[in-house]
Amino acid sequence: MFNVDINPSDGLDKIKRLDACRKYMLNMRPVFNKSGIYADTTKDYVIPEEPEANSVVTLKFRTATNNVDYVIAVCNGVPHLMTKTEKRNEFDYYSL
Repeated sequence: MFNVDINPSDGLDKIKRLDACRKYMLNMRPVFNKSGIYADTTKDYVIPEEPEANSVVTLKFRTATNNVDYVIAVCNGVPHLMTKTEKRNEFDYYSL
């Protein structure tokens, strides 16, 4: 946290600028961590691991905790929003 002395003579513009700066810092998101995203075709990310043709499959995707706003899986050109279903250690897991 930082301290800023504000005097009544500073004016409303300076107070508004400082408030905007404060709001920005409070709502900042961390930088995107590319190494935190992962998925593959093993049993941990495709359930069942070797599905039969036309069967229902669950796909999973791993991200670093709070690293993304959402995950979209594209199947046959159609985007599907994945749901955050699990949080373990420093990772979030999304499923579809």
